[in-house]
Amino acid sequence: MSAFTDYIQAELPQRPVLLQPANCGGYNNDPNAGGAPAKIQGAPIGTFYLRLATSQLYQKLSVTPGTYVLVGGTSTTGLSDDNRSMAGHAVGPFDGVLACTTPLTNTIPGWVMVIVNGLEVRVGNGTKVGVDCYFSGDLGVTARASGALTSDDFLYWNFSVAGYQIADTDTIDFIYSV
Repeated sequence: MSAFTDYIQAELPQRPVLLQPANCGGYNNDPNAGGAPAKIQGAPIGTFYLRLATSQLYQKLSVTPGTYVLVGGTSTTGLSDDNRSMAGHAVGPFDGVLACTTPLTNTIPGWVMVIVNGLEVRVGNGTKVGVDCYFSGDLGVTARASGALTSDDFLYWNFSVAGYQIADTDTIDFIYSV
């Protein structure tokens, strides 16, 4: 098999999907509440649900309905609305290239989830090796660790790991608590 076929058949199905009101018929309530659409209730384990009304991120941990747990945002602090729906930065098929011309808006004390066109990608935690992307404050030379991310850090892309290039038509979201 080719690397592309391996990616489509083995890797892609393992990546959790990000559900949100735009792809759930406008549903913007607690995913554990009665009345959640079948798409949310029947989602595979690992699926993320972004509740925009309260800026909270949930993840499904079991096949049983009602088993989403809050993983980002609380009743007093939510997820940042910054760094959402950003355009990708088209470059050639290389590693360590700028993926998005918009830097992190905030200094982040924890981790950042990166979503490209609705799919979560692997973000390096102080490493550029074996990950789809990583944050850097020095033009991609050094990968920044989670918990040490600062405003003005940029996202860099590894084509050889991700298996595809970022295009200007791609939408990138950084999901993090503030």
